[in-house]
Amino acid sequence: MNAAVEFYEFHIWSYKTLLEHLEKLPETVLIAEFAEGFRSIGDVLLHVYNGEHFWRSVLSAKFPYSSLDGNMSIYEWKVLYASLHQTTREIVLDSSDPAQPIQFSSRKGREMSNTIQEIVQTVVNHGTYHRGNIATMLRQLGHKSVSSDYAFYLNDLRSN
Repeated sequence: MNAAVEFYEFHIWSYKTLLEHLEKLPETVLIAEFAEGFRSIGDVLLHVYNGEHFWRSVLSAKFPYSSLDGNMSIYEWKVLYASLHQTTREIVLDSSDPAQPIQFSSRKGREMSNTIQEIVQTVVNHGTYHRGNIATMLRQLGHKSVSSDYAFYLNDLRSN
């Protein structure tokens, strides 16, 4: 398994872990409003999903980009993320050369070139950053977050 796939597996695990944790909390945590940054945890989930959906469209023309909008239940988020992660994982797994550059236009029209490995790294870093946003928001609501650091993933992997 190449490094891009291994790192993407961590990303899948981290969001699955986060969504399972959110499922245990009152549904209102997704729509509780905040004065600064993102308006709600649901908005963070939407932002991350739309960003990753864009990157999947860069990796494969089979999945054209279109953004989601609106509030979702935790169940809907779990289904959407699972589907997105499964198809993106298959694309990354099927790539014969993760160092192969891909030419594309950013959502703002900038011409770019990045390798599959770089795109996966971007997706994982973006996801990690926003899990931190969600952890902070949960604490502000009086809830605990969940550990989703890479070291926890590796230990979970080794214990299974």
